[in-house]
Amino acid sequence: MSNENKIEREIPYGKKLVIKERNLEQAIEDMNQQFEDFIESGEESDVVVGFEDPEKIRQILTPKRRELLGAIISAEPESITQLAEITDRGVTEVHRDLEILKENKLVYIEGEEVNGKAKKPVVPYSDIEINYDLKNSLMNSERIKDFERA
Repeated sequence: MSNENKIEREIPYGKKLVIKERNLEQAIEDMNQQFEDFIESGEESDVVVGFEDPEKIRQILTPKRRELLGAIISAEPESITQLAEITDRGVTEVHRDLEILKENKLVYIEGEEVNGKAKKPVVPYSDIEINYDLKNSLMNSERIKDFERA
């Protein structure tokens, strides 16, 4: 099996991405549920990315990074250089933002392991959903906790 085929199989094409606030206990529950779903159906479930601190979601999905996601989805650039041209940004800036999006499973890079081939950024998901418990987040903020202690 070539590296290219192996990489393309690891990219979750057509899956739904769910970004949500969750702690370690919830992450373990989600993994167990995904495993049970896989055993029952034989198919992998949605890709779930969780963050214990909801502020991290906002830090990752900055306006510039959302613009990159939109450009990848709508224009389907063939390379990082082309994506930089589409968004009128420098290649270094775009590459840096893509690395952050890639680390958080929002973007994948086709051809990354193949020397001499253009590295094509892709958002392989059929849908991206963000679940955020605003009320719980607000009630758990440090400022509110400090107020309750006073």
